Amino acid sequence: MRALRARIDRVSNTIADVVTDELEAATPVDTGAARASWRASHGKVTQGGEVTVTSDAEYMPYLNRGSSSQAPAGFVREAVRAALRKVGSL
Repeated sequence: MRALRARIDRVSNTIADVVTDELEAATPVDTGAARASWRASHGKVTQGGEVTVTSDAEYMPYLNRGSSSQAPAGFVREAVRAALRKVGSL
C-alpha cells in the first residue's frame, strides 16, 4: 500500500508539473511576472488525491479574460486541457 501511495504521489506531481509547464507557455508576457507566478503543489497528495497549480499574480483573472492581445480569453482552461491531453498519453 505504501508503494502504491508513493506512485500516486509521483504521478500526481508529474501531472501538476505538466499543467504548470502548459500554463507558463500560454501566459502572455510583458515583464514576465505573470508567467513566473505559476506554482504547483508538490509533495504528498491530499486525501482527495488533489494537487494544485496556482498563480499569485493579482491580475491573472484579467489576463485570462482576454485583457492582453498576446493570449485569448480562457487561455488558462485551454492550457489545462492541453496538459491533460499530454498526460493522457503518458
